[in-house]
Amino acid sequence: RNALDALGEGGRLTLVTRVSRNPVYGRPDPGRGPRTMVEVQVADDGPGIPAAIRERIFDPFVTTKPRGLGLGLALCHRILEEHQGAIQVDSAEGRGTVVTCVLPIAR
Repeated sequence: RNALDALGEGGRLTLVTRVSRNPVYGRPDPGRGPRTMVEVQVADDGPGIPAAIRERIFDPFVTTKPRGLGLGLALCHRILEEHQGAIQVDSAEGRGTVVTCVLPIAR
């Protein structure tokens, strides 16, 4: 929803899903080696996340929206961490944002 809200008229939103063995994301599984992960990536060419809040986007109640609660990314981060996954955000003002979420596939 954040990506859609950030896009202007004619903006572009891209959704990519894949399965990968990527030990960079998510918590390691001690004694079992790299895990197979499901990866979901959402990218937009919107305005990007303002530098002033970029480091705090996973904190509760951080928002740039007039009617936002600032709980969406905080909840996503918590849920993914609880399931040995991860979320990563790459953003710069003027060039858009890429959000990558990964979750381990059950063994």
